[in-house]
Amino acid sequence: MSATILCASADPQLVAEVENQLHGGEHCWQVRGVTTSEQALEALSGDLVDAIVAPPTMIAPDGMSLLEYTHTHFPAVARLALAAEASGPVQVDGVGPLGQALSKPCTPGNLESAVDLVLELRGLVDSEQLRTLFGAQQSLAKPPHIYTSLVELSQDPDSTAEDVVNLVQQDVGLTAEVLRLVNSAFYAQSEAVGDLSWAVVLLGLETLMSLALAGVVFRPGAALPEGLDSSDLATRAVRASTTAQKVARRDRWDHDTVSEVALAALLAEVGLLVLAPGHPEGWARLREADEQTPPVEAEKEAFGCSVAEASAYLLGLWGFPAGAVAATAVQPVDLSDADAVATATPAALCVAFAHRKALGLAEGLALARSDYFDDRRVETWLRA
Repeated sequence: MSATILCASADPQLVAEVENQLHGGEHCWQVRGVTTSEQALEALSGDLVDAIVAPPTMIAPDGMSLLEYTHTHFPAVARLALAAEASGPVQVDGVGPLGQALSKPCTPGNLESAVDLVLELRGLVDSEQLRTLFGAQQSLAKPPHIYTSLVELSQDPDSTAEDVVNLVQQDVGLTAEVLRLVNSAFYAQSEAVGDLSWAVVLLGLETLMSLALAGVVFRPGAALPEGLDSSDLATRAVRASTTAQKVARRDRWDHDTVSEVALAALLAEVGLLVLAPGHPEGWARLREADEQTPPVEAEKEAFGCSVAEASAYLLGLWGFPAGAVAATAVQPVDLSDADAVATATPAALCVAFAHRKALGLAEGLALARSDYFDDRRVETWLRA
């Protein structure tokens, strides 16, 4: 895939290391290294840059960080921040504009994989207008009461982690933002975190509350358009994620894979929180679509991409695990179609099955079979 990657840092050694890691190999990437923010802005303005790799501390001439400047003026450019671990709320102020945070020093394989994923995902959303819309997101659309309630909890000395989890899981957008933060390099988890309760524990109640009170990460976001029920999305997402975890554990999948399918099932529709507020006319067309039109076809006609593709694109930009992104991108897998079932990965099948079950449709569906999705496994999954 041909692409231009800009590496910007005041440290020439870091620029050389990143250039060396991204040059060559099987990729046809043009890597341009610069050591001043002025050079970086010149490159962004004059070249078609697909991604920028920079430390969050590099400052643009107007006083903003370079990554914040890119977020504001060139939102379609994927942003990858080489960041150290956070020790408190101040260090994660800019997590929204940063895009995704990578640990520093970043191993060659991790950096190449991260860049490769965000560039590959551009094939899912080939509209520059949509890429700009998604790249500009700092926080997702939420009902006003969710953010207000979160701030109230942060000011209540008697609030508990359970109170926070119960509130956060009422909204898919806030859930995505919490999981984004805990899975970022700021918190350097050795494994993907797909469980919201564990995410709150890892972040720490004090840190989470401080961030909410300061409004530096969990902002209210855009207003939800008429007809988009956040509580319905959240209920379905939690049910699907719980089922996906049960299915994966019954099959004795490894811990990382269990977390990835849980994330994918939980966030498979999160792209709708960007598409619907960002394209209200498309949302209106989708609501008026003929019931006989397949949902994916109706979504693409309304927005230019499916909800699952949009969700995968956003999760990839935000640095969620590649396995979760891949399982999300191909949804919904038609579990009654033999060819679809035969070609889908186990993770994608698990997410599709979990969503069908969350809607109460799995038991009544004529499920196709494959060498993997055989009678024994179907029966096991139905009992999950």
